[in-house]
Amino acid sequence: MSIQILGGLARGRTLDVPTGNLIRPTSVMLRRRLFDARQDMSGFHFYDLCSGSGSVGIEAWSRGAEALFLNEKNRQVYQVMLKNISKLKEQYSEELNQRKISTTNLDCLKFLHQFKLEYENRSSLEKMNTILFFDPPYEDHQLYLNILDQFNGFQGSWFHGEFWLESDETKGIKIKELEKLNLPIVKKYVQGTSFVAIIKETN
Repeated sequence: MSIQILGGLARGRTLDVPTGNLIRPTSVMLRRRLFDARQDMSGFHFYDLCSGSGSVGIEAWSRGAEALFLNEKNRQVYQVMLKNISKLKEQYSEELNQRKISTTNLDCLKFLHQFKLEYENRSSLEKMNTILFFDPPYEDHQLYLNILDQFNGFQGSWFHGEFWLESDETKGIKIKELEKLNLPIVKKYVQGTSFVAIIKETN
């Protein structure tokens, strides 16, 4: 099985997806809705906490993201992701020297902890231009809550960029549940029962 990059420099390039049910890639239509609204990712640092095959992060890189950081816990899936990056290097090696793609094979909570330590040393502009994307297995509601707990409700949080959270109304944490947490949701992109909520401190 494979999926395609929808836009930008690597438009039309195919990415491998692990066989079986190891991952659940973001649907093509939801990815299209999200990136049709955010076609130019120039200047942003994009972090994917549960990257799977890397399709969302690589989509952001293809559309100009200054740097891409992909984290995937499952070792087998991580190897597929590395192969996808190798494919990009075959055609875009010069571009990758300027706009690097970094990878880690960590539990997402551990990755977020390391990210927080690094993030504290950034300039105000770099902090604002950081995007964290979180798309875990929909059924793992506790992981959603554990991750969200790291941001202190976002208002007055240490994080000043954008947090993109993907879930599903039937399987994952629901929009109403997010709203009950008083999260500053500034935009929602919906496809079927799945959605991506854009959460950003507004003060």
